[in-house]
Amino acid sequence: MKQLKHLLIATILGTFLHQAALAAIIVVNTADNTDFGAGKTNLWLAITLANTNGEPTNTIHFNIPGAGPHYLVTPPFYAPGGTPALGGGYPIITNHNLTIDGYSQPGASPNTNPILGTNNAVLKIVIDSRAANYTPDANHPLAVGAETMNYALITGKSYGSVANGGWAGFGAADAAQIGIFAASNITIKGLCFLNDYFPGANNLSVASIALAADYPPDVPLDSVHHYPDYNLHVAGCWFNLVPDGVTVVDGGYNAVRVQRHKSTGSSNGYNVGRWSPSGTTVGVSKNSANPRAEFNIIMSQSQGTAIQGERTRYCGNFFNVLADGMTQYFPDPQRYPGDPPANYPVPTTAFIGGSYAGYDVIGTDGDGVNDADERNVFAGLPRKRSNGCAQIDHQCGCYNIKVAGNYIGVAVDGITRWTNSCTPFRFSNRPDTPTNCVFGTEFDGVSDDLEANVICNNWPLDYWFEYPEYEPDVSLYYAGQLSPRYQAGAPPGVVRGVVRVPPWNKPGARKPVGDPSRMAWSKSNSVGVTPVSGR
Repeated sequence: MKQLKHLLIATILGTFLHQAALAAIIVVNTADNTDFGAGKTNLWLAITLANTNGEPTNTIHFNIPGAGPHYLVTPPFYAPGGTPALGGGYPIITNHNLTIDGYSQPGASPNTNPILGTNNAVLKIVIDSRAANYTPDANHPLAVGAETMNYALITGKSYGSVANGGWAGFGAADAAQIGIFAASNITIKGLCFLNDYFPGANNLSVASIALAADYPPDVPLDSVHHYPDYNLHVAGCWFNLVPDGVTVVDGGYNAVRVQRHKSTGSSNGYNVGRWSPSGTTVGVSKNSANPRAEFNIIMSQSQGTAIQGERTRYCGNFFNVLADGMTQYFPDPQRYPGDPPANYPVPTTAFIGGSYAGYDVIGTDGDGVNDADERNVFAGLPRKRSNGCAQIDHQCGCYNIKVAGNYIGVAVDGITRWTNSCTPFRFSNRPDTPTNCVFGTEFDGVSDDLEANVICNNWPLDYWFEYPEYEPDVSLYYAGQLSPRYQAGAPPGVVRGVVRVPPWNKPGARKPVGDPSRMAWSKSNSVGVTPVSGR
């Protein structure tokens, strides 16, 4: 019976491959990922076709009968001929130039409101990987440890031309609802992702979308010794927020995760191009013709995004903010007293996490195009201040990063303040000191009034940098808001610190306008310092 099923799927696949080779648009017309009947194309088959049909560009559209939303339960079975390491879940995307467009489903529509308003997107396609929907059978008993899983494992995948054993960027427990391996120019838009696996309590660390970035050694570097961009774009998606815009699903490790190739044979443990997974956009792309359609909502993740590499854009997103823009969501750690750890809420430690970052934009890029709609709105993060917890947490060296125009701890009306207690920014100095990072505006005359960060109820009100004032070669400066470090002994509500003049003779250093000694308290940023009772 098992052989007959595989033969049937292979026959259907062969027929669709012949048809798909004639067109670059693949239409999903059933929500049932186990339905391979005549004339049926489910998402599992659509991704398989996009990987194998030989087309240089593919687009997956949806035309599923019914009003929806349509819940596409992640398939639990092996691909024909698959192995346990690659079985289960959807096929890993390996072909370049693919768009998966949830807004093509009849009845779906992207958001049309500005970022400082209600997100009115209508989502009809739900990638549903909640554990309760897992339905294993005797022929498909895929499991990781004690947990059955309905995700694609992204470990174990290797790229033949890479020396030293191929991909080693993810661990044995890393999985993804949609996994991508070494594929460039991937756009995923208009989808709702639900998963309820809990980091630390379950055996899997699940990302909704994960790109395993890798380049073979023969890929040429550009003129400044960087790898080319992968250009992953995640736009108009909701993560762990049901399409009603109100119901939140607790679970998940990251909404979007991108990791670089690690070459175990190299002297420092990393591939020569450690910045290689570049060019990820979460939200509004640069010069977008329709920026409001690209807003994402990211809810209840351990770390909303975890991205390694350069030239990442985080623009036009709600983090732990419901679609109305006025209601923050943060699970109460004591909500389930006495329950086992599997029922605990997700311990969010950051909304944006990353490492080896350079030339990133978090919020408004200040180029005069779409600047008002590139802000991010961050809920409060009512956790104890620490070196592992911040709304924006970049580690392992950062340079040329701009953080501007964001609302942190305040609703889209600019008035409603949320419970908040965490440091808004943490940039570490491992292995290199952060350099040329801008918080607020450069006062260059372009969108200066939009580049102020609005920060409310962070307590203590500070940035967390790892001893930049003791580094002899610091070119980090602050355009606005606050001082670099909170100093012990300062009165409540008062922030002190040292603002250093960067070494302007350093290649690539960017000189601020005006007196650097006053940059810590420029007019760029709005800061609310009112403590929240009970913290």
